Amino acid sequence: MPKFKNLLKNRTHRDILVNTSGNYLGVIFALLYTLLLTRILTVTDFGVLSVLLAISYVLANILDFGVTAAIYAYLPDKLKNKPESLKFIKTNLLFLTVSAIMALVVLSLFILPLETFVFKLQVAKVYYYFAGIAVLFFVWQNFILNILYASQKFAYANIAVNLSHFIKMILLIALAMSGTISIINVIIVLGIAGPAIFFLIVILEIKGHLKNLFASPLSREDIKLKFTMTYFLSTQVFNIASRMDLFLVSYFLLSTDVGHYALSQKIVLAILTSVNSISQVLSPQFAAVQGREATIKLMKKSLLYMAIPALIFVAAILTPSFFYETFFTSEFKSATIITRALSFSYLFYGFALVPLLYFLYTVKKPIVMLIANIIFLIIVGLGNYFLIPKFSLFGPPITFLIAFLVIFFYTMISFARDIRK
Repeated sequence: MPKFKNLLKNRTHRDILVNTSGNYLGVIFALLYTLLLTRILTVTDFGVLSVLLAISYVLANILDFGVTAAIYAYLPDKLKNKPESLKFIKTNLLFLTVSAIMALVVLSLFILPLETFVFKLQVAKVYYYFAGIAVLFFVWQNFILNILYASQKFAYANIAVNLSHFIKMILLIALAMSGTISIINVIIVLGIAGPAIFFLIVILEIKGHLKNLFASPLSREDIKLKFTMTYFLSTQVFNIASRMDLFLVSYFLLSTDVGHYALSQKIVLAILTSVNSISQVLSPQFAAVQGREATIKLMKKSLLYMAIPALIFVAAILTPSFFYETFFTSEFKSATIITRALSFSYLFYGFALVPLLYFLYTVKKPIVMLIANIIFLIIVGLGNYFLIPKFSLFGPPITFLIAFLVIFFYTMISFARDIRK
């Protein structure tokens, strides 16, 4: 206990513990939603709901337009000056809101062809309208959440998010018990009421600053278009690359192989939550660090923190087969060895991410991240295309191992060159 107390005295240790715990609690809530809904909705309705929510989540990430990176890169310095920070927040919130609404209005014009030729859900337009409204609420929630993270208010952010999750669970149970649960009602609870509850919790904390926020002027200079658009393009390239493995597995192999690989991928993505939690804590520190010696010290510390998810991946490799089979049944026996192979490949993901935090937030050169992700896309695309037919499900792990090592060495060499300047 004394050692644990001493560990918590360090703010970075404490923030990482809080943020990682909070994010994994969110994963548990997501699992509980799934367990509840699969027992209430029909298979068809659950499938429709899953697609509509997936559309909302994907669009919310796309319609962020890179503003998240600008928050981490520029807000920490502005927090020293309250009027400047409020002006930055108000300007970017308005920019994000207007941009997202315009994009959603344009997309609404294509609902019918998308429904007919792409999604084929056989539902009325109103379902897509509610999913679109949820997109806007998710965009606002992500914006406010990242403001809290950049302000290093990790405990409050995680309390607000998970309290919102808890209330959403209560609302879903109430709908189920009253027999009024439906696809649209679930979208309203998860995509509109949930973020609204989060907003209310945050407003109760910052209500003293709302008047000053509304009175703040707008500033065109606070919209960092060059920075945000480069980051936005970079993230879209990465999103394509990170999903290409599953698409190519589906293209070359049998549907059973796709099922095994998809399960392995979900396990790995769950572990990656720890990487994201740590990077969220470190990002404001990279934005605020000054001087060569302090930057190198922060780099070393960050690489050490990324050893935590690396150890979790090692644990996934060493976990006995019966453990996986107990949780996922013997039908997914083949997924166990693929999970171990993917876990070994992703050992290097967190380490490769650290130098990119420096380029994004310390020296504000997102072009390095864009180049890294283009290299990543090329390796993942070509590697999977040629290795999956030859090595079956072991093709993606080999490809990712090569890709992450190349990106790690590229970003570390770039960092070494840049820090000399």
